[in-house]
Amino acid sequence: MGAYTTFLYYYLPASAEASTTGLPLFNAAFEATDGVIHGQIQHHTADDALTEVESRKFHTNLGASGTVVLTLPQSVTAGLLFHFIVLETFELRIDPGAAGAIYISGAKQTDDKYITANAINESITVVSIGSGDWSVFSPIGTWTVEA
Repeated sequence: MGAYTTFLYYYLPASAEASTTGLPLFNAAFEATDGVIHGQIQHHTADDALTEVESRKFHTNLGASGTVVLTLPQSVTAGLLFHFIVLETFELRIDPGAAGAIYISGAKQTDDKYITANAINESITVVSIGSGDWSVFSPIGTWTVEA
């Protein structure tokens, strides 16, 4: 497993409590409340193979001193979400793995070809769509496909 810091919890104040339970309108896993996203942030300083348990977290390259490759889980059910944010001026590569491909820029890319970005605050979310493939939504910045 690659090196990363312990999980940090990123909370933005909820504007109210749920009227039925009295609990805050957010939790430690992930929730969008009033258009604001809350969740765990995992900073990767070395390559890492992600697991299903790390789904719905924000993955960054904060603290990295070079390129970080994050490989998406293989053979997963459809619907897993992974969020990525570039926080260092080094490449953050998202690799679908040998049997998977990423749908980006209106087309399915070649299997086992990563996408990459290297400018601070570029971000992207990918969702598993079955058969090892992943679809991109909400890209911010320039994400390039491996040649």
